[in-house]
Amino acid sequence: MNKFKMAVCFFIFIGCNLSQSAFSTIRATEQLAYGINQTYAYYVYEMYHLDKIGKKFPSLYLQTKEVKNNFVREFLPSIDNMTNYISKFPNLDAEKFKQKIYSDLDKKHSSWLVDQNSALGFLEMTKEEIGNKKKLPENVLKTLLIFNPKYETQPEMELKDGYSYKYVSNTPKTKGLTVSLDLPISWTGKDSSQPHVIQSFRSQNGQGWGEFHIIVANLPIKSGDAKFINEIIDTHVFTEEELREMIYTVLPDKKATDLKNVGTTKLNNHPAVWFTSIHEEKKKIDIQGKNNIPDFNGITEKKSYLVFYDDKRGMLIGSILTKINGKEIGPLFSQYEKLFDTMASSIIIHNK
Repeated sequence: MNKFKMAVCFFIFIGCNLSQSAFSTIRATEQLAYGINQTYAYYVYEMYHLDKIGKKFPSLYLQTKEVKNNFVREFLPSIDNMTNYISKFPNLDAEKFKQKIYSDLDKKHSSWLVDQNSALGFLEMTKEEIGNKKKLPENVLKTLLIFNPKYETQPEMELKDGYSYKYVSNTPKTKGLTVSLDLPISWTGKDSSQPHVIQSFRSQNGQGWGEFHIIVANLPIKSGDAKFINEIIDTHVFTEEELREMIYTVLPDKKATDLKNVGTTKLNNHPAVWFTSIHEEKKKIDIQGKNNIPDFNGITEKKSYLVFYDDKRGMLIGSILTKINGKEIGPLFSQYEKLFDTMASSIIIHNK
């Protein structure tokens, strides 16, 4: 039985409507619309058949009720948040979409529910998905995570709650090193055309305002000299002026960078220098694969981590676009700083 085989074409048009309001905390894109489409279909499909099973097989009523209560507890917060999000857009009514799915199910999608064994199979699969959401269709899982109210306000908790995956570098751009990092499932990675950028990751399934980059570059020092540098970082009490001087040597665009706070830390027992900064830049927003938004003045807030290994310098950079043309678009840097710290702290660097 394929639980998730449904026609969802009636919902696709939502993409055009969402893209009219691109500047919000959760960025409106066609990809997000497709995820909402699939997730509503999944949720309504489950609720519909749980109701059917409870009524059709009285001996399964209590078991079905327990599964349904657990299902609602786990998934409804994201569904409600998604519904509230859709309500902000003109001419979109989530309840009508749900009723349309119910109507289609009544006509087409209950033929498999013929006996108690098929009902028990459905209940067991649903319990598995409640207990291990990683078994859900990928786009449904990512959409549920994106709209989870807890993760919207505390993004680091997605990682800490176990909704994570490990990136392991596999590119010559690491210059002989292997770099691994833990990331939230709702963040998507892609290769970069920049020579020193090993991998770039982006929130909201690759469409959001948050980004995280891994950078590796050679240093004009001998192999092994980084050990001496790390000992200094680990033991020396730096003044703020000394740290700022060190950081300014690695910033590509000093004029456009407003350096804020600086300090030292350890990333997975590896000595590191961190700093926060604010950058102003002109850029475009790519919506539905088209650069159809004029240049805008963007304010990006970043937290960067500077590490040394062997004869190389590594940088991890987490950033959030927080303002467009002077207007706040929703996500706050303070909400994401803990996530950046958690991601950076998971780094493992070693020679191949």
